[in-house]
Amino acid sequence: MYEEPSSPICVRAAGSADTPEVIRLVAQVYWDMHAVYGGPEPLPDTQWEDSVRDSLERRLGTDVGIFVVDGADGRLASVAVGRISETLPSPRRSNVSEGCIEWVGTDPQSRGHGFANAVTRELLEWFRLRKAMSVSLYASSAAESLYLRMGFDDGDGGPRALSIRLKEDLA
Repeated sequence: MYEEPSSPICVRAAGSADTPEVIRLVAQVYWDMHAVYGGPEPLPDTQWEDSVRDSLERRLGTDVGIFVVDGADGRLASVAVGRISETLPSPRRSNVSEGCIEWVGTDPQSRGHGFANAVTRELLEWFRLRKAMSVSLYASSAAESLYLRMGFDDGDGGPRALSIRLKEDLA
């Protein structure tokens, strides 16, 4: 259950030293999705962790933004990770950026204090500063109400955003 914070939540941009904790919280996101949607258990995967670490180190501060709330004992309480990309010009717009929220996760012991809301709002501001025209995400059923309260919806009367999941083993 969400509680209004009694004191301001301190959100900060993540640095490379935060990467192990970012990966820990992102892995928790996949465990949470497994609990809701089933499927195979997300087993520990050092190859995936190395791949994420390499990608974040290369891209953090360029097309990837990460915002965090510090927790206890040097751990992170919450994280929001997003990426921005430039679309192709069209007759209606020249250069336009679009944002995608990749992951939002909160440590199970830190839930219910508004941390996910705070890090997501900071990430949205990061997108605004980079002139993103839109921001998209995939919401779990548990988090959908958070995003709806923030103004996310499934369309504004214009063209509908649809997606298709292709086989993941395409290379």
